[in-house]
Amino acid sequence: MDRAIAREQALSRLLMTYIITGLVFMLLPGTFLGVWNLIKISSREAAESISPAWIQAHGHAQLFGWVGTFILGIGFYSIPKLRKLKPFALWSAWLTGAVDSRRDHSGIEHGVH
Repeated sequence: MDRAIAREQALSRLLMTYIITGLVFMLLPGTFLGVWNLIKISSREAAESISPAWIQAHGHAQLFGWVGTFILGIGFYSIPKLRKLKPFALWSAWLTGAVDSRRDHSGIEHGVH
């Protein structure tokens, strides 16, 4: 029983880490780029005044940054419980989170260098 409690606590920490990471991505790169794009567009009163790469960077930061992180976190927490699967190795979920966060910081898919 103690092992089940320890695992549930570890899963809760994992879920909270994914949720907090998702919120950070939503607030920093996603919202910042969105506001920056809107300021640039409104100052020149033309949507064509900014590079499409900056608009795509905002979309990618929102989609891959926080939406993707939320989906991964909730999936790692709830899917094994709903499907009554054997417990998975928690290190794989932490590794996925680290790789996902690194990918979001790299700017590679954002088209901004």
